[in-house]
Amino acid sequence: MGLLIISSLFGASRAEPRSQSHSSARDQYIVQFADELVASRVPDLAREVAAQHGLTLRHIYSHALKGFSATIPLTKLSQLRSDPRIKLIEPDQIARAFADLRNSRNYARSSARGPSGPIAPTGIRRIKADLNRANTGKGVAVAVLDTGIMLNHRDLKDNIAGAIDFTGENNTGDDNNDRINGAPVRGHGTHVAGVIAGRGEVMGVGPEIKLYSVKVLGWNGAGFISDIIAGIDFITERAGQIAIANLSFGLPSNRRSSALRAAIQNSIRAGIIYVAAAGNDHQPCSAVAPACFDEVITVSAFADDDGTPDMDRFASFSNYGMEIDIAAPGVDILSTSNDGASSLLSGTSLAASHVSGTVALWIAKNGRPNRASADSPEMQRIIKDISTAAEQLPGDPDSFAEPLLCANKAALQMTAH
Repeated sequence: MGLLIISSLFGASRAEPRSQSHSSARDQYIVQFADELVASRVPDLAREVAAQHGLTLRHIYSHALKGFSATIPLTKLSQLRSDPRIKLIEPDQIARAFADLRNSRNYARSSARGPSGPIAPTGIRRIKADLNRANTGKGVAVAVLDTGIMLNHRDLKDNIAGAIDFTGENNTGDDNNDRINGAPVRGHGTHVAGVIAGRGEVMGVGPEIKLYSVKVLGWNGAGFISDIIAGIDFITERAGQIAIANLSFGLPSNRRSSALRAAIQNSIRAGIIYVAAAGNDHQPCSAVAPACFDEVITVSAFADDDGTPDMDRFASFSNYGMEIDIAAPGVDILSTSNDGASSLLSGTSLAASHVSGTVALWIAKNGRPNRASADSPEMQRIIKDISTAAEQLPGDPDSFAEPLLCANKAALQMTAH
């Protein structure tokens, strides 16, 4: 089957100019209808409410939420809040990709190839994913909610099952990210995707894991919560096809979004497992959403220099705290980039993608769990199955020792045929 490019109903046709994209959420809101509304009624009612109140619709949500996002003039807000069909109105906000750009740099392809074929980057070796032979993650799909994925990258193109853009920047889901916080980067989403499923010159966790490119962050690594919820709505509708969602972004410290949490909770109830990066501000994870949500697998980062546990240490940038479920490599991670080559990037974004890939291997061996919430006994069992014992790493600023990711345990191994 060829790559499926799926058109977004709204965002693409209402894109702001690139220079202005995702710089302000002014006058943008997320609107939730009353719970009792039948989901099939949502599109018609959203258009009816928009016409009645003079709103400019951006997205309609029917699966993870019942509602819509829109540009709403301040003069219309009080009327809208008194509408009995509406449960909640929340201002839109901006989230940003979690990349530590002090360690972002090129990596020559010529040095990326080992003597007998693809190189196994240090992170892949550290979690022992390179020792897997039979379990390649075949039959499992991960949605990468990010800046997109380079769709024709030769190490990824055979893995991509679908792509969609909710930012309005390209209408394809291709990765056009070249800046984060003003610093150059070569495709945050492409880098995340390569860690999960890279094949070819740079090895990922599972070379046959299927990928969905769900572009919810713009060229500058920033994205509206309303676009992110549209992405969550999209994958929730496809819960029979998509098993895992990777979230390598977050809101600014101490910001919250009840709409975002409700969308994730409803998507988890539909059966999708959410893996979230802890964040890169070296602060308690409790300050960062969605990492602080109990329902997601929250991942901190550690540094490892040589693919062995000998010199492991807690990443100097990584967030920490009791919300962390598991730690994974996140410093100087070699992966695919959106110039068609490879690069090094650091951040809890890459730690999370190691975990997403490993959860996919677990599902390939054992099937999808009945409950997908990280705080459920079933998901706690999976976390135990994909990790070694909790360990207090040097440099960890708190007293909570995290289990360390391991992708070559009995619960992940399959017999070659």
